[in-house]
Amino acid sequence: MDSQASVTYTIRQGDVEKFRVDPQSGIVRTRRALDFERQAQYVLIIGTLENTDVNDPLATTTLFVNVQVTKEKRFSKKKQLGSVC
Repeated sequence: MDSQASVTYTIRQGDVEKFRVDPQSGIVRTRRALDFERQAQYVLIIGTLENTDVNDPLATTTLFVNVQVTKEKRFSKKKQLGSVC
């Protein structure tokens, strides 16, 4: 018998077409480039499959992803960066 509990992370709410979460580590990554001009901020609700009580405020965490645009002079192209608050 395994002495450590297994946790499987999932996106409970948010844009799952643009973001994914690694089920074992909980690391959130983008699936494709984000466009600041279309949407400057995304809100994701991250939870686990094991905790099904969505009314429990400790069962999930809110992740704010802010999209920023920077210009890279060397290539004269827009480079898009995201930050997590």
